[in-house]
Amino acid sequence: MNISYERTFYASKRIKAATKRFLEALPGDVNFLVSTGSSGCAIASAMLVTSARSLRHVVIRKDTEQSHGSSRIWEFPQNPVGAFVDDFISTGNTANAVLKQCKEKVKYVIVGTSDFSPNGNKPAMDKVANRHNVKIILVK
Repeated sequence: MNISYERTFYASKRIKAATKRFLEALPGDVNFLVSTGSSGCAIASAMLVTSARSLRHVVIRKDTEQSHGSSRIWEFPQNPVGAFVDDFISTGNTANAVLKQCKEKVKYVIVGTSDFSPNGNKPAMDKVANRHNVKIILVK
């Protein structure tokens, strides 16, 4: 069992603080959030329940995750403008996979930083931004 995130991200004070920073960084035209994995879903869910805005949430399962349902995206909101949210970009592989499925509907990637990389992985983030024509918003 891996509990490493409890100390760094899922602790209630940290998730509340991160949620506030992510919502402050959320562009006004966004009407849905996209997440994958436990940390992305945690921050997106916290954003949904604390935001004064009406937002939808699309969860995309990683290939290694099993479920009783489908990982296909069934419905986006009308005039979709999305933001993929995650706690950190390491290699960019997860962001690339998510953005490939969402095509042009996601315009922003809102990503946190980690204690071990306070400025994020800039080369990986730049590649994601250029490949998918999205704006990266770094939340510290």
